[in-house]
Amino acid sequence: MRFSLRHIVLLFGISAVFISFYFFGRKHSQYELLLIIGLLLSAAGYMLVLWKDKKINKIIWTIVVVLFVLVEQLFEPNLIKASFKTYIDQNQKLLENVNAILLTKGDMNIASNFESYLSDQFSDSEKRTLNEFFKESRVAFIMKDTKGIFYCLSGFLDEHQGIYYFPSTDHVNQFPAKRIEGNWYY
Repeated sequence: MRFSLRHIVLLFGISAVFISFYFFGRKHSQYELLLIIGLLLSAAGYMLVLWKDKKINKIIWTIVVVLFVLVEQLFEPNLIKASFKTYIDQNQKLLENVNAILLTKGDMNIASNFESYLSDQFSDSEKRTLNEFFKESRVAFIMKDTKGIFYCLSGFLDEHQGIYYFPSTDHVNQFPAKRIEGNWYY
């Protein structure tokens, strides 16, 4: 079996799809870009293999693609979890500071322009901390209730991806959340 451009394109596409899930939680736009490029390249490479290769090579490359799909499905949850864990590790201090502030407050939704509608609920120091957090963390908004805090990292309309912080694990079973580490879930 000789490698040609179509095989390299197929393998590169497969690799891009696999790697994309590592960016799922921390840089969602890069995840989407890598996933789309990977899927397109994989599809194009596979179609070329089916069109140009001999029958035995078609069977071998079909087995490779099926194995990749199985491996990807097996490792995807771990890669997504690692992505969120990396995000938490990179923003640990900021998240701890915001958690300390919000755990003393009531239920609220906070966006980056929070000062225009919640300014009376925060001290000047808390406002500075929250402004710094929104600038550096890439969080779209925060939802806080009595059970925990949700940090939205990406989303559109009614679909949002992010991390939850539950100060107590009493309410965790009420959510379809998976544990990352400590009191952090996704």
